[in-house]
Amino acid sequence: MESHCRLQIDVVDVNDNTPDIVLTSEPQPVREDAPSGTVVALLNARDADSGNNSKVTLQLPKGSPFTLKPSFSNNYALVTNGPLDREKKQNVHHLLLTALDGGNPVKTGTSKIIVTVLDNNDNVPVFKKALYKISLPENRQSGFMLAKVEATDADEGINGEIEYSFAEHTPEKLLSIFQINSETGEIFLIGQLDYENVATHEIDITAKDRGIPEMEGHCRVQVEVIDVNDNAPEIVLTSKPSQVPEDAPSGTVVALLTARDLDSGDNGKVTVHLPKHSPLTLKPSFSNNYALVTRGNLDRESFSQYNVEITATDSGSPPLSSKKTINVIITDVNDNPPVFTQPSYNVYLKENGVPGSILYSVSASDLDFGENAKISYSILDSKIKNECCSLKIKEIEGGKTVPELVLEKPLDREKKAVHKILLTALDGGNPVRSGTSQITISVLDINDNFPVFEKNVYKVTLGEKSVKGAIVIKPKATDADEGLNGEIEFSFGSRTPNVVLSIFDINALTGEISLKGELDYETAKSYDIDVTAKDKGSPEMEGHCRVQVDITDFNDNAPEIVLTSQPKPVREDAPSGTVVALISARDLDSADNGRVTLKLAKGSPFDLKPSYSNNYALVTSGALDRESSSHYDIEITATDSGSPPLSSKKTIPVSITDVNDNPPVFIQPSYNVYLKENGVPGSILYSVSASDLDFGENAKISYSILDSKVPVSYTHLKRQ
Repeated sequence: MESHCRLQIDVVDVNDNTPDIVLTSEPQPVREDAPSGTVVALLNARDADSGNNSKVTLQLPKGSPFTLKPSFSNNYALVTNGPLDREKKQNVHHLLLTALDGGNPVKTGTSKIIVTVLDNNDNVPVFKKALYKISLPENRQSGFMLAKVEATDADEGINGEIEYSFAEHTPEKLLSIFQINSETGEIFLIGQLDYENVATHEIDITAKDRGIPEMEGHCRVQVEVIDVNDNAPEIVLTSKPSQVPEDAPSGTVVALLTARDLDSGDNGKVTVHLPKHSPLTLKPSFSNNYALVTRGNLDRESFSQYNVEITATDSGSPPLSSKKTINVIITDVNDNPPVFTQPSYNVYLKENGVPGSILYSVSASDLDFGENAKISYSILDSKIKNECCSLKIKEIEGGKTVPELVLEKPLDREKKAVHKILLTALDGGNPVRSGTSQITISVLDINDNFPVFEKNVYKVTLGEKSVKGAIVIKPKATDADEGLNGEIEFSFGSRTPNVVLSIFDINALTGEISLKGELDYETAKSYDIDVTAKDKGSPEMEGHCRVQVDITDFNDNAPEIVLTSQPKPVREDAPSGTVVALISARDLDSADNGRVTLKLAKGSPFDLKPSYSNNYALVTSGALDRESSSHYDIEITATDSGSPPLSSKKTIPVSITDVNDNPPVFIQPSYNVYLKENGVPGSILYSVSASDLDFGENAKISYSILDSKVPVSYTHLKRQ
């Protein structure tokens, strides 16, 4: 079962609903230049609650360029509340509308309304920087992006699309170096930077939008070109180099110069220097100006000019350098005497040189120049001119002269083998300087002299018993010539007899004559030897001398006794002084060795009677008595006077002929015979004999009874 009743429940509103904002028209984009009050959107605010809880108020964010304009009930118009600036403010406004109800506590509702502000080309493009500063080394290669300029345009769309370009007034020079990408703003290097021409480039850049009307912005790109050490220093002469006399004092200015470098900073700081040992130096004056000055003694003869190489070096890294050669001419001062090519000359000339012939040509040089180097020649010693030579001056190419020594007359090496000439050379300077050279003329030999012995005749005495090999003599010969012409060979003359050649020998080189055979004084007491000295020249020349070798006797021969007449028998009654024989005493030796004395044995009845020379007569020296000595062997002794003496003996038989100078002699002067008286007749009473000292017929005896007292009739003499 059911029953019903109606229960009215009054629901008391509780603020449990948030206000709601409803767009009654979609928000329209608003041009940023729209006037204030321009409706952007229509909206309604409502709250499901009631009473105060449903009373809704709307709020916009503070500072919003919009406002709510109520129309009716809870309807509103969202309108602009002033000028819009899309670029400065917002191009899209996200408006958070807040709806507040009247409840307690208040509830809120929000609605987000997006209002797009339409762009108006009211903004110029704006670069991030008004000035871009870029530093770039000058050697950067083409194609390098050196910068990127960026401009923004608060506008949008084509109003905000930007094209980049160089400003209209940009010079062609910059356009040839730089290029800009119109879309990106990238600036590229397309040419060559040169710090030395332009150290800073000012480039005006334009950023132009595409709106209507076009709007443009500007910036400047300042390109600082960083110096790269790409320029070598330069040396510039500010005065031409002067010629410098070689005796110029140290510090003499030769030239003025400046050193410069187009680079900057250290790259442009230049130092200059000269090579070590240069006779010049650089004296700084101001800035990079210098004076090139001498710094020591100059000598034109060593260097007549200097190519002075000056090096300029900058302080870059790496450093660059350049060189400049300055030609400095050293002018001559007469500070050098003429000098011959040699301090002395040796000239060799045959002594048969033809007068007028040129002996030698010499020359002197003078290290000086011009007149200072012009040379004249002379021989100072006038004796030399008269003696052998004169000086002839000959011109040669280039106007120079050379002296020629001319032979004036033939030279004789043997009289003077060396001639010394002092040749003088004078220069043309002021004061004059001179030089000398000694010319030594050595006269060469020709074979025009015979070998000459020191003596024409050499005498030498040689004992006959000299041993083989003994030096007899060494004759000396000289040849006034020299060399082969003066070399001498000795020999015996071509007509030298064999006997000499068999006894003597000669050394062809030294001329020593030696003994090779045996000497015999008795065979030859002396020798005349013809010696020839012959030189080796062509033709050969020879000289001669005679060597007289006297042989001294050696007592090597005993005296000899020679009978020059045969001994004759001598009557025994020959008177004293009767010549028995003639004899000669001789000794092949000489002098004392050949002086012979003869002696007879003592008691000899003979004597030697000298006649002449060594001739003697053997004579009786007293009475002879054949009966005492009928024969004599007379021994004669011959003794020479040598030391020791030699002797020989000779026996000469001498017969004594008989002279009847002796009577017969009975053996007894008387005989007594006894005879018996009855002796038989015819018987021999006695036999007697007599002898006679004589000889031969003189000794023949006949007997007779001359006187007898006895009658003959009783006896007779029987010879038997």
